[in-house]
Amino acid sequence: MSTPDQPVPTSEYPEPTQEDRDARFASVVWFRDQRATGAFEQYQGMFVAILGEQIIDADRDAEVLGHRLEARSDALPLNRVVLQYVHRPEDWNWK
Repeated sequence: MSTPDQPVPTSEYPEPTQEDRDARFASVVWFRDQRATGAFEQYQGMFVAILGEQIIDADRDAEVLGHRLEARSDALPLNRVVLQYVHRPEDWNWK
């Protein structure tokens, strides 16, 4: 609980740096390039957590995945982790 002389924290994590933003962008580019090759078929219908050029975790439920990542926050630079959904063929509505 905060008192009047103690500010209420606005975030548990430090503000992302430009390097964090650049790293996330590079991860998204890597993911999209790899996805186009069909490299992530085993993750269809799941959310994947990406750090650099590696999938570090995956789950069908984004909230569950987020909680697992939070639990590893002491070992992961969360400002650089990107979550992406890997679509299944039936996710596309072509009608």
